[in-house]
Amino acid sequence: MKKNYLKLTFIICAVVCLIAAIFSLFMHFRQKNYGIDLFGASLSFDGNSIVYVVVIILSLALILIFVRIGINRYIKEYERVKDELEVERFRSKAVRRLSDEIVFEYDKVTDTLRVYPSVRSADSREHNPYIIEELKSKVEAKTLPLLHPADYEVVKTVIEGIVPQGLSIRLERHIADEKCLLIYEVRAVRKMLSKNSQLVVGTLIPVCENDEQRDFLSRLYLSDELTGLKNKAAAARAIDKLLRKRPRSSALAVIDFDDFTDVNGQFGQITGDVILKSFASELKNIFSENDVLSRIGGDEFMIYIADASDKALLEENCNKILNLFSEGNTHSAVRDNMRMSIGISLYPKDGLNYTKLYGCALSALSKAKAEGKNKIMYFSKK
Repeated sequence: MKKNYLKLTFIICAVVCLIAAIFSLFMHFRQKNYGIDLFGASLSFDGNSIVYVVVIILSLALILIFVRIGINRYIKEYERVKDELEVERFRSKAVRRLSDEIVFEYDKVTDTLRVYPSVRSADSREHNPYIIEELKSKVEAKTLPLLHPADYEVVKTVIEGIVPQGLSIRLERHIADEKCLLIYEVRAVRKMLSKNSQLVVGTLIPVCENDEQRDFLSRLYLSDELTGLKNKAAAARAIDKLLRKRPRSSALAVIDFDDFTDVNGQFGQITGDVILKSFASELKNIFSENDVLSRIGGDEFMIYIADASDKALLEENCNKILNLFSEGNTHSAVRDNMRMSIGISLYPKDGLNYTKLYGCALSALSKAKAEGKNKIMYFSKK
């Protein structure tokens, strides 16, 4: 605090000196014999003007120095707060990875609900909230997805931030076409009030009443809900486990639909979901049970081919993927928009672990996209 007062005093002095010097210089030029003696300088026309200019420059320099010091200080404070927030965000995710909690956040001002799924087994980059806007109208109309019809009154209570002990809610969760009604206990609800928002934040913790629910919940953390394939985190663990056995030859392929957002925009998200589910089903027909199939997010898929010693077979299977939608099993308008690119890395040539192979496959995929899309590209260091 003393240092701040000292800096403020120096700035005030510099400003006063600057004003006095400018005023004296102005009066000197206006009236040559004006009797002001500033800093002991005599008022001769030739000498004083130089003295005043020097004082002005020094005062400006002093002010700029202290302003720069102040700016640097606020930049450092901003970086410190930013680092603390990043650490807190990491700590929060690390703690939640050890639990099955689902975090929800309701903003009363915008009437928007954000639901953050459990991150215990999810890749952090895929951890995006499920957003429901105009929540109150959807609750009144009883059109909320996943929610059990008898639990709408529970939702009304929760969004008001009034949660009695032991309150539970039922959600219908899906893995591909399989579904199960899971019970979640509502806990740790807090109200957060600010100038621009009124938040109700809380957590949902699954309460499994039987072995069927426990088994479904376990598979839910390992699977992509839309396609039933492994999610990215589960696939990464499975691939690393297989690589530790030091296979003779294997491959990792990353597949990405070209301009799939255009398909969703033109035909709707429901059609897009049907296409992704159909694609996942076709992958199971092309590859063996020893291979690892996964949907790693959006319209991206990843395949680990456990035995890639037959390069001709690998190439044939990848071409089958490219040609899946060129055959007459989809509507022609959809078929004309379906293109995809494939990036492939090879074990052990391109890497000895999942992280390295995945990075090389992504690099090959980027190159395939850059060279016109709708093609297969093997990783190359060139």
